[in-house]
Amino acid sequence: LAVLMAWKLAHPAHVFLLRGNHECEFCTEVYGYKRELLTKYGGQPGKALYRRFLQLGAALPLAALVGPKTLVLHGGLFRAPPPKRARGGKNGGR
Repeated sequence: LAVLMAWKLAHPAHVFLLRGNHECEFCTEVYGYKRELLTKYGGQPGKALYRRFLQLGAALPLAALVGPKTLVLHGGLFRAPPPKRARGGKNGGR
């Protein structure tokens, strides 16, 4: 991620970064990115880095027009997280 950001800063007119489906909080928790940061960088530093990553992901555009005719989109956009179950077991305590 740091390399991509460095390329964007060095060549802003030639590097385009878009948001995909793995930059949302739900996917980063499910696929282990949050756990990876906490393991590698420890409690508070890992949490701070994770919050910054989520802010960066939220700031990235969903699409970009590159040149006069090229529209670039990610193939799979994020989805809403599943609804939270009520306490009490598999069937919501029923």
